[in-house]
Amino acid sequence: MRFVLATNNVEKVAEIRDIFSGSILELISLDELGTQPKMEETKETFLENAYQKATAIMEYFNMPAMADDSGLEVDALDGSPGVLSKRYSGINASDRENNQKLIGELSDISKENRSARFKTAAVCVFVDGKRVEAEGVLDGKIILDERGDSGFGYDPFFVPNGHDLTLAQMSLVMKNSISHRGKAFRALRKVLEREI
Repeated sequence: MRFVLATNNVEKVAEIRDIFSGSILELISLDELGTQPKMEETKETFLENAYQKATAIMEYFNMPAMADDSGLEVDALDGSPGVLSKRYSGINASDRENNQKLIGELSDISKENRSARFKTAAVCVFVDGKRVEAEGVLDGKIILDERGDSGFGYDPFFVPNGHDLTLAQMSLVMKNSISHRGKAFRALRKVLEREI
């Protein structure tokens, strides 16, 4: 069965495809379909935003669609950037701009108080309206010095609990084995394969 991945992020497509490798489910990217329909994230929770994106793509292509919404929650910042993670320093902000804002806000916070977590809500919406969802969380801490050159977003500044490497220093296989997105999409894959 074919599913459209509701994301324009090529790194995210690679991560999700790695998680679904060997599956009976076929994942198609928006690039492969040759069009980029508009997707909005106007809701207040990760789950609502994921559902909003998956529904928009399912309706546009009349095919089952998968989407996720992920973000970073920093305790010292009262859970920010949260659902605004991708646009933390502005609507069209780059990863570098968002990271600079985050590090600037944490520069006076001791490393013991820079606990944080990544959260992902993953949703699959079918043409008949059926919805399957899963969530994943990865706890860790924010460091102030950038380390690593793989991954994307806040990965170079996030060290998962029990590890010495940032997410940006890990291989894709290692990152997927522990990441919030990996946990959410593995759970989603399990439910979908059981039901299909």
